[in-house]
Amino acid sequence: MRQERLSYVSMITLSFAVALFFQSGGFQISEWMLGDLAYHRGVAYTMQGGDVQGVGPYAGLLSYFGGLYPLALGGTAAFFDISFDRAISIISWIAPLALPAALWLLGHRLWPVNRTAKGLFVLLATTAAPFSADKGMIWVSSVLPSGHNYWPLYPRDVALVLLVLIASASLNQRWQVRVLGSGFLLGLCIMTQAQIALFAVVVYLVGVFACRRERGKLSQAVGQVGIAGFVALLTSGWWWWPRLFAALNSDLLLASYPGAALLEMDIPTYIQSYGVAGLLGAVGVVMALRKRDFDLPVRLAVFWIASFLPFLLFARIVGDAGVFTERRLWLLLSIPLLILATHASVALLHKLSRVGSVAFFALVVVLAPLPASLQTRELVANAWVQGVWAGQEFALSELTPVWKTLNEHVRTQGGTTVLTYDSLALATWSYSGATVVSLWLPGPVKLGFDPEQQTGFGYIERVTSLNAAFSGGVKGLCDGADRFSADFLLLEELDGLTALYDIAPATLFRVEPTKRDLASLTRWPETGIQYRDINGRDLLRLARGASFTLPAWKGPDIQSLVIYAHVNKRRGGPFIAVTVGDDRTEFGTGKTNGMKVLTIDVQGIDGPITIEAIDPLELKRLSGLVSTGFETGSDGPHLLSVTDVCS
Repeated sequence: MRQERLSYVSMITLSFAVALFFQSGGFQISEWMLGDLAYHRGVAYTMQGGDVQGVGPYAGLLSYFGGLYPLALGGTAAFFDISFDRAISIISWIAPLALPAALWLLGHRLWPVNRTAKGLFVLLATTAAPFSADKGMIWVSSVLPSGHNYWPLYPRDVALVLLVLIASASLNQRWQVRVLGSGFLLGLCIMTQAQIALFAVVVYLVGVFACRRERGKLSQAVGQVGIAGFVALLTSGWWWWPRLFAALNSDLLLASYPGAALLEMDIPTYIQSYGVAGLLGAVGVVMALRKRDFDLPVRLAVFWIASFLPFLLFARIVGDAGVFTERRLWLLLSIPLLILATHASVALLHKLSRVGSVAFFALVVVLAPLPASLQTRELVANAWVQGVWAGQEFALSELTPVWKTLNEHVRTQGGTTVLTYDSLALATWSYSGATVVSLWLPGPVKLGFDPEQQTGFGYIERVTSLNAAFSGGVKGLCDGADRFSADFLLLEELDGLTALYDIAPATLFRVEPTKRDLASLTRWPETGIQYRDINGRDLLRLARGASFTLPAWKGPDIQSLVIYAHVNKRRGGPFIAVTVGDDRTEFGTGKTNGMKVLTIDVQGIDGPITIEAIDPLELKRLSGLVSTGFETGSDGPHLLSVTDVCS
């Protein structure tokens, strides 16, 4: 008995130590987090302005994602007067402890007197890792809870912990916890991530009815489920009711990036994805099927897996339906698989000697997960390069003060809209909370609801309007600001001039989000010209000898034309030729590669601009520089009040 207690304490202690010291990324901190966090940060900052529902990236567009996460983090950041990124970094040091704690509670319900099983369950779930160290199977792509417990904290991680707590509460003998507690936890899950909340309801029902033989009448169980559902809806009603109303009156835009690889589980993928835990889980399934009278842990696991099979079939047939994916389902199925793996491990340990037991722990807990765990840590540590987003470098020393000023305006004045270039718009909203006129939509930044039905302006209409604003001088910007009720202009200054004209050529070939499919990602709109949507950004690629003519800018006051192009030239001679009116200018004499900023002095532009790719290149952006009279005297971005410029 004493040895069993020592083993149990050791397993629990090791689980929490791994979570605290390893899965916190060694107490990592960052001020530059991207991916899904780019969306959550923007929503969190809009909430700081007093709109607890959250909007963005357009004024009036209701945020679609669970609001508890950005509300809590945005509120924490505002209370301590720190950035969202710093707040989430620090919270994510402690957050990994939540999963083993929740698993311990579930284990206590499943094995109230079996300490070995309880300790093994927590330890396996905390340390299990895939056999593969491929990026498609670790960290955010993992189907094991341990892969999702790494720094930083995502809404999915919070929802996963809540799902485990809901499973635990559904098994509790006290009806207050089983009914009222479960309902409250379901409400929190709805407000955190509705996609997982859907399956949390399934798990709750499985837990309730898996224990029904111990609790008697079916009618009593049904009544308690109804009360729990009412509590869940009451708890989360402030959040889901506006979104239900919006969904009924608007098209939903929730599908993932169409080029993303979907997981389709087969036997080799199962073994690679779940590693030793998956093999032990399979043994547990076989052991369970051989028994006619299931005990509670096996009954819960079998019912849980069986209830998910229809969803797996649907996901396999339909693919990404915008609500859930097969990968997400396999993540949620990892919990019952780990229960069965624990069941098999306990049976195996009973047959092993002390030396054999030590060897088992060394293999399962240390050696097998080590390669994928180290690769995960390396991936997380280098997930984002400071100041680089979607292949574009941001001068943070110049932009951070501007974003901070906008954020302060959001916090003190409420909703704020800024009109800025397509190349700056997404980062500006994400790092300040100021909504924008138009922006590029990478995969993580889904609009959720149709913007035309919510705001009166469709996506392509916004893209076109932004290009029109930056092709009409001061009047064009003021007309655009007036149309979209913008409060500020965020413009760039270079060599004492202001980029009053601007266009990203790829914007001319974008499609509405509803038409973003595999066929739209890579297209040849003209001979030698390729449009590429690569999720994080889009670009226009010109083959050797191809030329592209931009719409006319009627800017007699333009003094310089700046071309941003990415080249990889391996031979001598020029790589690009730019024709403005009757003047043709060539650039480049030798081998060169990378982003090039090319400047041409002009005396006004009143016609089309033609760019010829002497060598293949990617065309990113063109700017027309003008002396406006409101320059600051220093290069970089500057913020201007629409009232001051347009009055």
